[in-house]
Amino acid sequence: MTDPGLRFWLSYVEAEGGLTEPRGDSALAVLPPALGKRHELPEELVVTGDPDVAREEGATLLAPGHPVLERAADEVLSSGDAGRMLISVPATRPPDAADLRDKARDQFAVDHGKVEVTGAVTKGVRPVLRVGALVSYTVSAEDHYQERIECYVDAACRLEMPEPDAIRLEGLPRTAPEQPADLSRVMAALGVAHRVIDARATQRRAALAGQSGGALEAELARAEVYYRDVLATIDSRRAKADADHRELLDARAEATGEERSRRLAEIREKYQAAHEIRPYRLHVYDIPVWRVPVDVRRGDRRYPLALEWLIPLGRFGEVRCPHCDASEPLVAGKTRLGCTSCLAKTPVQVVAPATPEVAPRPPVAPARPAERKPRPAPAPVLPVPLSPAKIVKAGDKLSAKVWDAVVHRDRRLSRLCAPDSPAAAAVKLFGPDGAAMAIGLPGTATPVASASRTDASEEPYATRGVVETSTGRQYPFLLWWRMDGATPLIEEILPFDGATAPARLPQWSYHADRGTLFHPPAPRVPWGPVGELLWRTGTPEHGLPILLRCLAAWWRLPGEAALVAAHPAPVLAAALERMICYRAARPGSRYADVAVAYRVDEAAVRAASADLQAQLSLSATKVW
Repeated sequence: MTDPGLRFWLSYVEAEGGLTEPRGDSALAVLPPALGKRHELPEELVVTGDPDVAREEGATLLAPGHPVLERAADEVLSSGDAGRMLISVPATRPPDAADLRDKARDQFAVDHGKVEVTGAVTKGVRPVLRVGALVSYTVSAEDHYQERIECYVDAACRLEMPEPDAIRLEGLPRTAPEQPADLSRVMAALGVAHRVIDARATQRRAALAGQSGGALEAELARAEVYYRDVLATIDSRRAKADADHRELLDARAEATGEERSRRLAEIREKYQAAHEIRPYRLHVYDIPVWRVPVDVRRGDRRYPLALEWLIPLGRFGEVRCPHCDASEPLVAGKTRLGCTSCLAKTPVQVVAPATPEVAPRPPVAPARPAERKPRPAPAPVLPVPLSPAKIVKAGDKLSAKVWDAVVHRDRRLSRLCAPDSPAAAAVKLFGPDGAAMAIGLPGTATPVASASRTDASEEPYATRGVVETSTGRQYPFLLWWRMDGATPLIEEILPFDGATAPARLPQWSYHADRGTLFHPPAPRVPWGPVGELLWRTGTPEHGLPILLRCLAAWWRLPGEAALVAAHPAPVLAAALERMICYRAARPGSRYADVAVAYRVDEAAVRAASADLQAQLSLSATKVW
């Protein structure tokens, strides 16, 4: 029996205490009295998913959309599927300490530090959440879809588990748990699971909406043609009419224009995509682990850390920064153990020693020996400018590193980005997927090749190219980057490859997945009320490029607390968006536009802009 709907209903009957007997392409079901009464079905009935069998044998056809199937599915979803279980593993001795040390060093590359095992290995459990949800998509007034999304979240580090690990966990035997659950970890991981499911649903919604984009454009075009013809007819009649009739035709033209605006708004609302998440499954898996106490050494300094070896998966569980809780590579600093986010190196400006002025030589008496002439200070060593050929080579190498990091989900992508830049903001928001999100690459697409060319005429240098995915689709990109000493650092990653000035964001052309740039998945980092408003209001209007510039400017503010105390969050978000849009030559950069968008007073936006400008000092060359 291959029909999934029929298989589901038969398993539902058995779970409710009924009996089923397969009969080839049909099945006999004996229902408990309560179940039959609830669904208005007889005690015995023959069911099938094949219309021909239903016609020939008189069986009840349970096809998708049948009320009996829908009521059963609704009952199952309402009751939910929750449980906690322990993953069973064979009893084994703890691994050798030296072996665990080598594996820890391979998995966790700690900058300036070395991992050393310091104590006895003990056994424990680590909770992993399996969360499932039914997602209902509304692409237009006529197009509706439903899909199931599941994710596995490591509750200890609050990170989604890789798909191979999730598949492996699902196939392992399970028993009743031995210890009480750690509810604090479970509750924290639930929020992560919701964000993961919402991000996937958003990407899927964008893909579905892209498929219906042609219908929207076609209906808008038909409406435009209709109202254009109506207005043209009114204009031709008005040209021949006398003064009294001309006034009547003017009123009709104005009413037609208002009707056109309403109709176009109705069409856009008809194709407004949305999705709804309905959770139905929560499983907590206790994974047996070996707890390994280690020290991260930097010279004589030691920083204690606890690692957990996941016995069924044969690897260590991921760890977060013990200082800032970020999921970034660890760094052993001089005073504490941190990560690349909280221990980022501050660029040191090398100041050439000043050449001392040599005083004029005083006249020397003939009887005295001549004074020794002071030795001149050495000339300052200035950086040697790179040749155009070396700049082109550096740009192409930088581009290859970026897309290689995306393919391998390498969190060291942040090291390629300049501090306080839109590129760094993209990586902070989306981690290794930051570059992919910045050019509108859907989460379901995998880059397989890239090509680029570099313009070495002046800084910032421009590296343009395309990324090709496994589906054959190409996504254009533009990298703006500078040389920091001998290191190239990316300032911005943009979703187009045309020629433009660094400050401007032109009206680039989007591919079918343009929705990813305007409706990206929700990131995992907290960003406060101003960032939340920029995300919710600014992104659907301007897309990710403007949002990343706004966040780069906001996150480098030295006096953020004073601004938040002086101005409401919507006013600050509106003022910041206007300042960034104005310097990017984007529409919607007037005070009145942002005041309406954020529902605030225009005078308040002007006052907040003045305070922001005093701290940001934006200009034609400093646009974030």
